[in-house]
Parts: sequence; structure tokens; C-alpha cells
Amino acid sequence: MSFELNGRVFLTNFEGFLENMDEWDKNVMFEMAKIDNITLTDLHIAVINEVRQYFIDFNATPKVRILIKMLKDKGYDIDSSKLASLFNDSAIKMASKLAGLKKPAQCI
Repeated sequence: MSFELNGRVFLTNFEGFLENMDEWDKNVMFEMAKIDNITLTDLHIAVINEVRQYFIDFNATPKVRILIKMLKDKGYDIDSSKLASLFNDSAIKMASKLAGLKKPAQCI
């Protein structure tokens, strides 16, 4: 599978995860969100950025409770219900996808 943005073709797997995370940028994030019918808010972007940075730092995606703590430490008013309501699928799975990461191992 693939999608085109600004004359470039981005390869994805069958679930829409980028094949090459080095191709990710904010424009790609917004296009992938559009494909998944998600209108990104500042909170969505904060979640995506935290998941991406955690992956860069630890080569893994954070567990939900760790992500919530990270966001709360940065001043966001968030809990597990609010996090779950942001995305049309698992929050960690969708945030990873929109961050250009591979599908998290813990996501089926």
C-alpha cells in the first residue's frame, strides 16, 4: 500500500504504517491522519510527539499509563478515557502510526 504527498510516494504496510520511519515529518503525519479521518488537535499532536520521542529514546512505545504520566508532567489534562477518545482505534497504536513508527508489539 502507499499514499502520495507533494509528488512523493510513501510506502505503508496493509494497516497504513509507514515502511520507512525516516520518511516521517509533520506533513506526513497530517496526511496520514486525513486518510484515517482524524482531525488533529494540539492534544493529538502532543500525544504523537511524546510517543515518537519515547520510541527514539527507548526503541519501544510507551505503555498507556507511562504516556499519560509524561503528558501530565508537561501540563496536559488527560486521563485514560480522554486518551482513548482521541483516536478511532487504540491510542498507542494510532499515535505510533501517525508518528511514523512501526506497529507496537503489544498491539494486535
